[in-house]
Amino acid sequence: MSESGSEIAIPQPARSRSASRAREALSIPANVLAELDETKLFELKEAFLLFDLDGDGCIDHNDLRGTLVSLGEKVDEQAVRNMLAEAPNPLDFDAFVNLLGYKTLELDSEDTLVAALSRWDKDNSGLISEERIRHDLMTFGDRFTEKEADYALDEAPIIQKNGNTMIDYIRFCSQLAGLRKPNKKQ
Repeated sequence: MSESGSEIAIPQPARSRSASRAREALSIPANVLAELDETKLFELKEAFLLFDLDGDGCIDHNDLRGTLVSLGEKVDEQAVRNMLAEAPNPLDFDAFVNLLGYKTLELDSEDTLVAALSRWDKDNSGLISEERIRHDLMTFGDRFTEKEADYALDEAPIIQKNGNTMIDYIRFCSQLAGLRKPNKKQ
């Protein structure tokens, strides 16, 4: 209940779709489909259905706002408009797959990620200092802001070792690489 005593209505996902609308939602661009594995494609489909609260096959302002509210986020109307302005219009499933699918395809392979992060692993333990990597992200190259560094390391598996916060970068690279289809050996 809100402070005024009235309940806030949160839209719920639609429970049924027509057969034609379901077929339309499953039409996936061949170029993205060829690169995404079935698991990632299924995850994208589930995510799309969670956002498409009214079940019309497109994510609009009300869908995005309702999803953010249901996730406990404070909703800034301008931020919602800005998010949607960055996406193709209409944001149907094909556009959603293109938008998010390509983001996952831009990732380097697991071996490349491990090789890059291993430079911080001086004792070959599979762990790197969270403080050191954060400092380097914010100091060298295309410098991250503190917020960007927090976001980049948000899902990193953390281990406490001798009072230091360490990142299990082998596991982290595996998590990141799991977002894309592995390259097929020729």
